[in-house]
Amino acid sequence: MSGSEPASLRLRPEQRAVVECYRGGYAAIAAVPGAGKTTTLSALAAELIARGDNLGRDRHVMIVTYQNSGVSNFQRAVAARLRERGLPERGIAVRTLHGLANDVLAATRHRVRLDADLIVIDERDAHRLVESVVEEEIVEHSEALMALVLDREDGRSREWPSLQILTILAARAIDEAKQVQLDADSLRRGLRASADSRWLPFVASVFDRYERALRERGALDFNDLVTRAVAALEQDPSLAARLRQRWPYLLEDEAQDSTPLQERMLRLIAGPGGNLVRVGDGNQAIMTSFTSSDAQGFRDWLSDPAVQRFTLAGSSRSAPPILTLANHFSDRVRDAYPVVGARTALLHQPIAPVIGPAGLENPLSYGPHGITIRDFETTDDEHTEVVGRAVRWLRAHPGDTVAVLAGRGETGYALALRASEHLPQSRIIRLLGSKDGRPVDLIDRIEPVIIFLLNPDQPRYLSRALERWSTDPDADRVVAAFQRRERDPELVAGLFYPRRSPEAIAAALDVPSPWTDAEAATLRRLAHAPAWLDARLSPPHDLLALVAATIEPVDADRATFNRVIATIRDAEPDPDRDRLANLLRWLQETRDRHRRLRGTPEDDSVRVLPGTLTVSTFHQAKGLEWDVVFA
Repeated sequence: MSGSEPASLRLRPEQRAVVECYRGGYAAIAAVPGAGKTTTLSALAAELIARGDNLGRDRHVMIVTYQNSGVSNFQRAVAARLRERGLPERGIAVRTLHGLANDVLAATRHRVRLDADLIVIDERDAHRLVESVVEEEIVEHSEALMALVLDREDGRSREWPSLQILTILAARAIDEAKQVQLDADSLRRGLRASADSRWLPFVASVFDRYERALRERGALDFNDLVTRAVAALEQDPSLAARLRQRWPYLLEDEAQDSTPLQERMLRLIAGPGGNLVRVGDGNQAIMTSFTSSDAQGFRDWLSDPAVQRFTLAGSSRSAPPILTLANHFSDRVRDAYPVVGARTALLHQPIAPVIGPAGLENPLSYGPHGITIRDFETTDDEHTEVVGRAVRWLRAHPGDTVAVLAGRGETGYALALRASEHLPQSRIIRLLGSKDGRPVDLIDRIEPVIIFLLNPDQPRYLSRALERWSTDPDADRVVAAFQRRERDPELVAGLFYPRRSPEAIAAALDVPSPWTDAEAATLRRLAHAPAWLDARLSPPHDLLALVAATIEPVDADRATFNRVIATIRDAEPDPDRDRLANLLRWLQETRDRHRRLRGTPEDDSVRVLPGTLTVSTFHQAKGLEWDVVFA
């Protein structure tokens, strides 16, 4: 690569070593914070696609990432690498771990019983559901719970247990139980075997209520998805073989955040002689505070003699004094921490400043572009200073991406409010957890589908829907061909009846193969359109479930789609009114309400755009990158 290329596409020597030296098999990439994991994995994916080894028309390099925000991040990064090589933007698939589990089950639904009406709820909705059943438990067994925590020598403990603490306790216990595939009855049987089992009756009862609530809603949580996927893979070896044909290479990002069950799923798909690359930081364990992830699994992977190991020790994220401080802290923990058992908590993994190429160096140590340390009399003063610096930088460098990071969502909302005094809402991106307005973008894309079903003689609405759902609308020949004929009132009848295959629709629209991935997906959506039309009189949540199952939403949309469906199911529109018109009105009102409350539409598939200020929690920022960050 030449020095004239953008810095974002250049590779440091240790990154280049991964790309050039990996030739298949099991591999581990030990990466320090700021080592460029996304850069390395996307470059490796592009290299594997360029080589063409074990790849063909229906075979893809699969990148597995932990959070939805990483999906679009990787898609754009790999696409840029392929364009750099003059290659078409195909051959790559990106999923979250739960999205991958969903794909595994989709590939085996004719073998494993999985009700098509089941919806999948994400972690936030699962947490809310746990909270609601904990509330029921508190009402029915308040005295028993108080007895569990009552310290007769300290009257203050009578104020406890709080709903928040009990919900966290129950959610974590349920998560842990599902990871080892235990149910509530198994927990109760453990009462006699446990030395300290006083909390097990509470956990078992909440677990029972939670599972019952899931069944009543026709729902699965993310743990259920992975559990079922692992069971399907273990029961049907041919399933893993078929998936291995589809995804001959698996590349996992943030591997230290995987749970043992998720790692088991990846190993089953890859197979003993397969190609599985896991990149992570064995000294990072943020997610263990919220989930059943276990960094020890990745550490074991690093130490396995059968696994090829690469190291990314250089970090360009921070100025050298910060790297020195981090290394000093790590050394102290390992060598002299007062609690001896904690000394093995960190690996010996020194972080080094980067060495070339130009444009990828560390920030300056001090001054206007480096470290600034200040004390503030009030939190408000601190917010004013931090936001002021970020806004001034953005105005001076309008092509940069800038972020302000906060430890908690409440702090983030205060910072976003302060930023709105200086910037229009359209230039502020909020990533602050459960209060985000994520349904807005999805509803914008569902709306033309519903309008088309209300007006099937006006194909322009279907044309608009196809354009909004295409992953590459500007280059999608199927969308363009449909748009050229969208004013033809006979188009729908002529194109869909009798029902046609995607190949027949392509021939009717005069779009010859080969098709890009985006074009193939658009053709499949068109082939499903008659089923949407046939379902116009179905209950609204059933209609949307059908659309969700056939429109092929990306991972970032799937959970939001399921939340919208669940909400509609719980508040079914008036059956005496026109169901489709009422559904459309409900969607529009929901979108407007979210926009009024949040100020700007946001969705899980985060796009960090030049000239915007992102206000995010540290947790939500995981997997994202900016040119300049204030914290």
